[in-house]
Amino acid sequence: MNFLYVTQLNHLQKQAVMQIWNNVYPAQLTHNTLANFEKYLVPLHNDHHILVQNEDQDIVGWLVTFDRQQERWFAMLMADRVKGQGIGSELLRQAKTMNEVLNGWVVDHNHYKRKDGTTYLSPLGFYIKNEFEVLKENRLQDSKLSVVQVRWEQ
Repeated sequence: MNFLYVTQLNHLQKQAVMQIWNNVYPAQLTHNTLANFEKYLVPLHNDHHILVQNEDQDIVGWLVTFDRQQERWFAMLMADRVKGQGIGSELLRQAKTMNEVLNGWVVDHNHYKRKDGTTYLSPLGFYIKNEFEVLKENRLQDSKLSVVQVRWEQ
């Protein structure tokens, strides 16, 4: 696997990341168009992306760190075919070397469905295994989604 660091995604990279996003996240978070995905990216300030490419140069993972409310935040996703290979843990390890704090929002239950109808499995255990603390009192909840904050500090 190759890790590529960029400060801005190009058109093809955005398409690849959006496709993985739509395949692995809960259905209510899918982006119907590239313009819709770009609306997610635009407000990210001081963003840094790490792309994971396989031997064919296909993007199979993505992590972005960015500033929000005077804190450092992140979002991460991995294609199903590479989950369980330690790549996500390596992405987090690399992000930790560049940041003193990382905050994220994580679904903490298995009640959502993905676009293909399969159950979206909460990655909360993965983040706990990777030294993130679960801030149970910090929850975002609306009609579409319920998530809990996770935080790692150096």
